[in-house]
Amino acid sequence: MTLRNGDDSEMANQLVEEGKQSPADVFLTENSPAMALVGNAGLFAPVAPATLAQVGSAYRPTHGQWVGIAAHATMFAYNQDKLKPADLPKSLLDLAQPQWKGRWGVSPAGADFPAIVSALMALKGEAVTLQWLLGLKANATIYRGNGAVLKAVNAGQVEGGVIYHYYYFGDQAKTGENS
Repeated sequence: MTLRNGDDSEMANQLVEEGKQSPADVFLTENSPAMALVGNAGLFAPVAPATLAQVGSAYRPTHGQWVGIAAHATMFAYNQDKLKPADLPKSLLDLAQPQWKGRWGVSPAGADFPAIVSALMALKGEAVTLQWLLGLKANATIYRGNGAVLKAVNAGQVEGGVIYHYYYFGDQAKTGENS
């Protein structure tokens, strides 16, 4: 067995370049854009129905070409010195409102961000997602990476930030200094 590791898009592009001659039996990635790239190239074999049945239909694609094995949650990390629980946004959508201008951070250039937008679009539709993205553009402070968002929240540069939950838990497993 040979194991190749790399960035999601790097590995996906390598698979597409290799095409049907790829020696790969399994492609494990955490982000949907890489899955879509390989899937659109027609490089996935169908997953056995018994395997698909182990994952709820809401959490797997209808085409049956791949299946999720883990999930991550989008969360709003906040600085407890700046925000009290009663003042937290009730929804991700609230952050598009003018009262949140300059108060929150996000990392839209990261590989995680398209999944957040895709989920929002699937749950709320294109019009609501567009309004949220326009609100993000108007209101959010942009950081490079979820770790940077977490550090900015901790330092009080912003009151809160949209991150994936595992950045918080990863920090807690280390020194916890940023959470």
